[in-house]
Amino acid sequence: VDAIKAKVCAQKGIFDCVYEEGNVDECRKVLVAFNSFGVMLPMSAEDLKKQCPSTQAFAGEPACAGGSGILSMVTDIAPDCFKNCQQLCGPLDTLITEYMATQDVDAIKAKVCAQKGIFDCVYEEGNVDECRKVLVAFNSFGVMLPMSAEDLTKQCPSTQAFAGEPACAGGSDILSMVTDIAPDCFKNCQQLCGPLDTLVTEYMVTQDVDAIKAKACAQKGIFDCLYEEGNADECRKVLVACNSFGVTLPMSAEDLEKQCPSNLAKVVPTTSR
Repeated sequence: VDAIKAKVCAQKGIFDCVYEEGNVDECRKVLVAFNSFGVMLPMSAEDLKKQCPSTQAFAGEPACAGGSGILSMVTDIAPDCFKNCQQLCGPLDTLITEYMATQDVDAIKAKVCAQKGIFDCVYEEGNVDECRKVLVAFNSFGVMLPMSAEDLTKQCPSTQAFAGEPACAGGSDILSMVTDIAPDCFKNCQQLCGPLDTLVTEYMVTQDVDAIKAKACAQKGIFDCLYEEGNADECRKVLVACNSFGVTLPMSAEDLEKQCPSNLAKVVPTTSR
């Protein structure tokens, strides 16, 4: 039980969704079930903070489990930064490894900007003091990373296009066809790349619109970025294109909520037709 609690705390940011207003009543059923087995998980966001204070250190628990040795050297500078910003682990590992191989500062900066949404966590009020240690360390090697959210926006304006830099690096050819419709949409919403790649690939195989909609609704929080003020106009191009193929996606945040209400129980198909 202690090991499970430690791992929950080590990546507590992932669990915030559980306690959001539209989810907490449904998610509480899962928490109660765990508690019935003696794993006393937090029942509210306040309980989570009490059980997992940001300053808590977990002996023997790496900040980015499974990362490279080079990444471990970086996370050791400020482990709490990465425990609170788990979404940084994979992308930063890739960036560090590439920098060590190429020493190409401009390429690294471009890739940071191409997925800048992932880095927002660094500048949040509860994280910035700890994460600044990492930024200072990078800057000492000549990689001048933004020291604040304002600096990040200045260095990486949303309208900036990076020549030759795919919107979703490592995605399938089918995903590339989609991202090419509106690359800035995906550069600003990097969290979409993996899930959308899976959905698009499955649709091309099965043509099962209902199954795709169910899976989209089951992880609808990932799609919120599409409808944010700075992204909606660009991302609408993708929605229109999907709709032209008969996959009628929500055209606004309001439409998304109507099609995928928070209290809707979604049965996600596990097999293809």
